[in-house]
Amino acid sequence: MTCDANRLELGAIAPMAVGSRTNSRSISAVSAIVNTLSPRADVGLSNRKRRESPNRHHIKDFVSRGSDSALHNVISEVTSHRRGQVIVTGASTGIGRATALHLHGLGFSVLAAVRSDEDAERLRQHGVTPLLLDITSPEQLAAAHAQLGSTPLVGLVNNAAVSMFGPLEFTSTEDLHELFDVNVVGQVGVIQTFLDRLRDAHGRIINVGSISGRFSRPVAGAYDASKFAVRAINDSLRRELSHQGIDVVLIEPGGIKTAILGKITDRLKQLSDDRAPGLKERYGAMIDSALKSADKAERHSSDPSVVAKVIGTALTAPRPRTRYLIGQDAHVLAAMTKLPDRMVDRILLKKVKA
Repeated sequence: MTCDANRLELGAIAPMAVGSRTNSRSISAVSAIVNTLSPRADVGLSNRKRRESPNRHHIKDFVSRGSDSALHNVISEVTSHRRGQVIVTGASTGIGRATALHLHGLGFSVLAAVRSDEDAERLRQHGVTPLLLDITSPEQLAAAHAQLGSTPLVGLVNNAAVSMFGPLEFTSTEDLHELFDVNVVGQVGVIQTFLDRLRDAHGRIINVGSISGRFSRPVAGAYDASKFAVRAINDSLRRELSHQGIDVVLIEPGGIKTAILGKITDRLKQLSDDRAPGLKERYGAMIDSALKSADKAERHSSDPSVVAKVIGTALTAPRPRTRYLIGQDAHVLAAMTKLPDRMVDRILLKKVKA
């Protein structure tokens, strides 16, 4: 994103602000808003030079000569300035919805991808523009690209995903295809569809993975495999696109209170009651252990807003990290990947027997 794309038209707010008085609290309120604008336009400047940016100085000067009665109009004009267009997939609930709302609050123009009219209307009520999109549909992806038109994209948050739990022996290949169509193939399809618009703005791709992309667990092999794939795709893309000015960032949350977590619990309960021949005898203890872990995770997991704030940072930091681990459990599991494989096996199987 260029400085010109982020520049606020000061002349539009000057008539509202000049000629009257305001209090220090009002100045602070608007100054705080001003200080959040154009995060990438100042990349490369020292903190001191950034504070002395002419645009920021003159906006604050307008505000200091303004009035409380004009403050609402000034704030509205300032916050209507957008940091650029961002697409967030899987925005109906959980991390995607929290991210869409958070980025909207930061000043981005957000297209929030959902699959139902009901979810679209709920987002519209919060000022977010919905985008009806099934990421596994080439036709819908093409339509979404056409809807975007020539507008450059400063960010793409690849969040849409589904879960699948159960022993691999009892996981059908049809279910595996469905899982990978969304969690892997669909993610790549979204990137391919909008890469030209991202290239126009030197935008950023934020892939929402999981700590499961580093650490595979019993009865979670299919889901974890899809997240391993997301991690590999993310790292490859980061290297392929680096010379084109496109940053690619991986978000790796641990347990988060989302609809997926509830679906995992429901699925494990179904497996626990399943009477398929051999299922209970061979994998019953592992399923019960996973169910206990899921119940614990629902009680102690972080709110989706925690992830949304990290994604906001990944989109606005002058130099984002290549990956962000989120949650104490994610850090613990990441540390466990450094241990010898047999040791990790013993730790996990001991937990199953407990």
